Amino acid sequence: MGGEVVVGGRVSEMKLVFAVKKTARRALEFLRIKNARLEIFVVGNREMVNLKKEFLPENKGPANVIAFPAPKKFPFQGKFRPLGEIYLNKLFSKKEGEVERLIVHGILHLVGYEHDRKGDIVKMKNLEEKLWRQISSSA
Repeated sequence: MGGEVVVGGRVSEMKLVFAVKKTARRALEFLRIKNARLEIFVVGNREMVNLKKEFLPENKGPANVIAFPAPKKFPFQGKFRPLGEIYLNKLFSKKEGEVERLIVHGILHLVGYEHDRKGDIVKMKNLEEKLWRQISSSA
């Protein structure tokens, strides 16, 4: 399984960059997603509030992760097709393991999982937990 994970934004600690890339790659492998390019940005709370206001105005509460899937027929060159972008709120990445869980959640959104209805919430949460256990046990 192969994929490219690009990390940008307000990331000054190499430890965080490594954790983000490692978690994203493991999640892509678990989901059997091949030859995908995933972009992950760690942003400050103010930037996240602005993104949420612009793209998710109907959602209330703080935003810890926002995912934007790439359009299905998005043109690309090279080996990796764009999967999408994930924005992580740096404010929520302070606790051990939190940033990894947010990445898993964001990737599930990129591949089509939602939590708009109760049944979807349960399905996504179950897969999220299964994926998290798999990733954390292979650390």
